[in-house]
Amino acid sequence: MTDAQMEKKLKALVKADIVEQGRLNFDYRGVQDNIFSKVFRGVYQKEIEHFENGQVKTEYQNAFAELRKEYHRLQGEYNYHKGYFAEYLILDQLRYHAVSKSTLLKEITRNLPADFEFCEYESVWRYHTSVEYAKGISVDILASARSPDDYSIIGEVKNRDKKKFSADEVLAFEKKFEQIKKCESLTRVLGFIFSRPGFTRDAETLCREKGIACSYDERWLEK
Repeated sequence: MTDAQMEKKLKALVKADIVEQGRLNFDYRGVQDNIFSKVFRGVYQKEIEHFENGQVKTEYQNAFAELRKEYHRLQGEYNYHKGYFAEYLILDQLRYHAVSKSTLLKEITRNLPADFEFCEYESVWRYHTSVEYAKGISVDILASARSPDDYSIIGEVKNRDKKKFSADEVLAFEKKFEQIKKCESLTRVLGFIFSRPGFTRDAETLCREKGIACSYDERWLEK
């Protein structure tokens, strides 16, 4: 066929999304689509010189492994930022709205002492022990009450999608709670856990027995 005839047919293939046109009029290539490429090569493998049957499978496996690796990296990064944002929202509640929203926050939080009231806090921040300690201890919330008659709060925040807060995590938190309470010389202080997906039955029982306040109500995360 003439060049003009070939050009006409190639233009039709471009419009049909089967090939792509490059930077020159006579520069064409297959559509850069992995599925299309594998299907095309699978059908015409005998016509393609030096084609190996296992090549498509190997390329798919390698591409999938790379995509899965990138997915896990992005998922980890997303979970980190999602958890950090939940911490920020709860810190914001305690720092600026605890007194005005005290009734609501008490309603959506279990295991509070009978005399507990949300109050004005001297400082509200994410806590980490100083470098002088051999092993760092950190919690998501340390709200120090301005008055010694009010409760300070040491808290943990989990903003996971599915995994409920477990009994082992409650015990780990209790250990940190006691260490920080001692480090900061706090006497009137409440342990608090927020877990958006909730708590296992054993974790709920432990929280109740140990007097650790807990909540999974998402109104804690509302502005």
